[in-house]
Amino acid sequence: ILFCGHPFSCGLHGIAFAEGEDPALIWTAALDALHRIQQAHGQAAFIVIKDFLGHGTHHRSPLLSGRFARLRIEPSMDLRTPPAWRTHADYLDSLNAKYRKAARKTWDAIERYGAVVESLQDLAAEQERLCDLFTQVEHHAQVRFGVFSPSYLPALAAMAGPTRFRCSLIRKERCVVGFSMVLKDGDTAVAHIV
Repeated sequence: ILFCGHPFSCGLHGIAFAEGEDPALIWTAALDALHRIQQAHGQAAFIVIKDFLGHGTHHRSPLLSGRFARLRIEPSMDLRTPPAWRTHADYLDSLNAKYRKAARKTWDAIERYGAVVESLQDLAAEQERLCDLFTQVEHHAQVRFGVFSPSYLPALAAMAGPTRFRCSLIRKERCVVGFSMVLKDGDTAVAHIV
């Protein structure tokens, strides 16, 4: 599979379009380039172009009229982070009662389980376990684009930097039993892996 985009991230990361340009014309050139790459390497049976979050049908139309089909994947989990939010309590206070109750119920279940939630700074120390947990979840997904190596997560954290990346763990005794990763992109927090 030849990816135009990032297999483990949401958003249209494979191609950038200048403001005001006609997507139909640009996609013609982009598809030509992708087909040339595909032919040059002779190994890719499929080309995947992902994702069109918020980019509208004017980007999809040139692809759907050609040899591409639309594939729905799990929704992106993006959250606008207002400047007033400084703590988890600020976030909880912004939720309606139903979601606030569900969030508190989850926290209570974690405590009853005897686990704690903590922030992980040194991903390399837990990279094997994080990759194992991701793989367990990935095997149950309807659409699977592949797996990453254990070193992917520490490299991503280093690239994003400490102010734009957060890994939260659920740990019982010394064992990591769950985790999530959030990337900050402007005023949006993207749940990269849950």
